[in-house]
Amino acid sequence: MTTSPSPSFPPPQDSLKTNFLSYSTFLSLLQTYNENPKQVKSIHAQILKTGFQTDINLSTKLHEFYSSQPTPDAARAARNVFTCMAKPDVLSWNLVIKACSKNGQFGQCMDLYVNMQRAGFEPDGFTLPCVLNTCAGLRSLPAGQAVHTQILKSGQNLNLYVNSALVDMYAHCGRVDYAHQVFDEMGERDLVSWNSILSGFMKGDGCEEALSLFSQMRFEGVDPNRTTLSSVIPACGRLLKLGLGRAIHGCVVKLGDEVVGDVKVNSALVFMYSKCRDMDCAERVFASMPERNVVSWNSIISGFVQNERSNEAWDWFKQMKMEGVDESEITLTSMVMASYGLVQGRMMHAYVMKMGLMRDEIIGAALIDMYAKCGNLKDARRVFDEVPRNEMGSWNSMILGYVRNGFPRDALNLFSLLQVSGLRPNSITLVGVLSACADLGIPQHGRSIHDYIILKGIKVNLMVETALIDMYAKCGSVEMAREIFEGMEERDLVAWSVMISGHGLNGQANEAINLFSRMVKDGFRPDHVTFTSILSACSHAGLVQEGWDYFYQMTQVYGIAPKSEQYACMVDLLGRAGKLDEALSLIKGMPIEPGVSVWGALLGACRIHNNIELGGYSAEKLFELDPKDAGYYVLLSNLYAVAGRWGDVKRVRELMKAKGLQKPPGCSWVDLDGNVHEFYVGDKTHPQSVKIYEKLEELGMEMKELGYVADTNLVLHDVEEEVKEDMLSSHSERLAIAFGLINTRPGEPIRVTKNLRVCSDCHRVTKLISKIVGREIIVRDAHRFHHFERGQCSCGDYW
Repeated sequence: MTTSPSPSFPPPQDSLKTNFLSYSTFLSLLQTYNENPKQVKSIHAQILKTGFQTDINLSTKLHEFYSSQPTPDAARAARNVFTCMAKPDVLSWNLVIKACSKNGQFGQCMDLYVNMQRAGFEPDGFTLPCVLNTCAGLRSLPAGQAVHTQILKSGQNLNLYVNSALVDMYAHCGRVDYAHQVFDEMGERDLVSWNSILSGFMKGDGCEEALSLFSQMRFEGVDPNRTTLSSVIPACGRLLKLGLGRAIHGCVVKLGDEVVGDVKVNSALVFMYSKCRDMDCAERVFASMPERNVVSWNSIISGFVQNERSNEAWDWFKQMKMEGVDESEITLTSMVMASYGLVQGRMMHAYVMKMGLMRDEIIGAALIDMYAKCGNLKDARRVFDEVPRNEMGSWNSMILGYVRNGFPRDALNLFSLLQVSGLRPNSITLVGVLSACADLGIPQHGRSIHDYIILKGIKVNLMVETALIDMYAKCGSVEMAREIFEGMEERDLVAWSVMISGHGLNGQANEAINLFSRMVKDGFRPDHVTFTSILSACSHAGLVQEGWDYFYQMTQVYGIAPKSEQYACMVDLLGRAGKLDEALSLIKGMPIEPGVSVWGALLGACRIHNNIELGGYSAEKLFELDPKDAGYYVLLSNLYAVAGRWGDVKRVRELMKAKGLQKPPGCSWVDLDGNVHEFYVGDKTHPQSVKIYEKLEELGMEMKELGYVADTNLVLHDVEEEVKEDMLSSHSERLAIAFGLINTRPGEPIRVTKNLRVCSDCHRVTKLISKIVGREIIVRDAHRFHHFERGQCSCGDYW
């Protein structure tokens, strides 16, 4: 085969002057060089110089060329050529509209669409998909609906390509319900139509619907392609459907090398296996990929991070750098999350700064979360103050950081700043601040958050409703918690477990048991958390036989192997009931190593029943497992003090001093009109101290008339009896109760929160006070709620 020699180019200038190059020569040159952008631009320049730009044939050729090029510059050139055309036809309009749409010049595309109609041309089956793609790119639902109306009027709704573009437009605009309606009404569907609707459901988090449609598509005999599979495979991961994901993986293999080697499909498979916690398969898929991009690397790295296998995540990150792949913001976010200590976390922080990415809000939120998990709230707040806060990620990380580290008031203060920032809190924010309210045990704060949700018209989801139940229950308003629970449109196992726990925490063991039975009848299968909730309720009420029954159900009926939490509940139940030998026997028979919670429950029971020998044995185990927790040393010291073994008390306290440990001081607080008033034992710093002590003296006289005698055995100090009585009378919860009586209206409930367990003498005194003043007194201590009313307590004197 011979080829004719190419004409010399560019032509000599003198030939231009004498018009040796006719329009037919230019036409021939354009046909010859139609795949060479540089040469076409030169020919175009010559055409402009010779005045041939008005010729319809040359203009059309230039217009077709520029319209086919995938660059914004080419789209502008096509538009310029189009402007010079004397009489553009429908094809010319369509080509320039397509060029603008394809290159993201959406505003110009819409202008051209309007001008086309003004010029008297009717949009056809080629025009409308381009315009709909533009509406999708703009995320403009009104514009898309206007085009849809025109489609219906023109009869183009029978066009397959137009309908597919409509489905895609509605999906991109967040109205997958409209997309589904158009899809259902289509008389004919092709693979593009199916892919559009599947992609739309995935964008709207409609994973169940996407998989259902995929099954329908296969039933109708439509074979998937790479686009289909890269949409539905992630849905299997998000829904944790590993079996279905593996089946679709088999479909990928059957479709052959073209799909097996596709980078998007393989990245989706890595994502799916990672979400389903099958990192071995995820790693095998990744290792076999013939081609990888940054998305692939992000999938495998984030998979190991999410599955708490940080070491492997770091190994792959190092491999990624060795292969010369540039990391993205998502990669760095994953690596910040993979940092398992301050040293590594600060190293990533420095790397992010070096890359100039500290203005990235997602990375900033990850850094805040990392520092908070390391307990370094100072650096977490410093990052929070430095990064942009235009999205909720950084706010949520900081609020949750405060909550997790035991600073609920700081979390609520930050929420107050958020309310004036102009941003709208999301469900994660609300769960965080409701958890802060629950930690404080102050219902006024929680109720104000609840009122804020209602006032702002924020639609609550299952997660927020469960957080509201938890908050009200932990603030002692179990009736309100139950009201929300009963009003839920749907419930999951977490909601049931939280409500059961709430009843137990407030001394309503029978309600907890009845709710557990109702849950099982409704078809819910209890898990570890549910059994912890019901066993804890039995423990608070001393229901030993019922506790054993539930423990049996867990192991024998539901086949759930108990963890430390459930064993700790059983040890606490048996120990509180005085069955210490039975509790120890249970510990010795555990198939897993007893942890801190188990031995801590036994030591607490030994303190209640004054079993010094077993208490000392439990304490030794605890000192080995957690030598830095001062609480266990204090429990042992108190145990010795009750027995009058002051030498042992001194030895334990010296051991604490040598280890740099301090006993946490007893503290009680009352919230009054949004202000928290704190009291410590013997505290006289409060502005109303004189009135508080006068009130206590007044109450003391009335209590003595009712037969009250102070139990000085509870004062664990080697001092005179009279001093012991004075020390008991100024316990922090008594000061808080007196303050509440002085500053609230008659008949109004008094709510007190204490950081330690209420002593038995204060418990007896509070019962008497509730009888004398005729008011309900609600005390939340470190273990549970006590609702005192008319001389009785909800705990039945068992706590």
